[in-house]
Amino acid sequence: MIIAAALALGICSAAETAVSPPSAAKPADATTGQSASKPPEKRVRAICRDDAPTGTRFAKRTCVPVEEFKRRQDKAYEGMVEMQHNATSTNMSR
Repeated sequence: MIIAAALALGICSAAETAVSPPSAAKPADATTGQSASKPPEKRVRAICRDDAPTGTRFAKRTCVPVEEFKRRQDKAYEGMVEMQHNATSTNMSR
């Protein structure tokens, strides 16, 4: 029971992976104890998917920021609407 709960918690935390930009090590400022002129890192929420190419069971994990995911989703939707519109207008002209 405890193992199942720990496994479920691990899966949930893996699904909510956050991507942060790589940081360069900078020396700390002696007077304030903070790094010199370094803004705090901005964490970016990401959506991860496991995609297995046709013919294999080996999945590759792909993570993209939420904004990029939504942009791709909107573009795919617009493309589908365009295809349906073209198919309808082509069939009506015959």
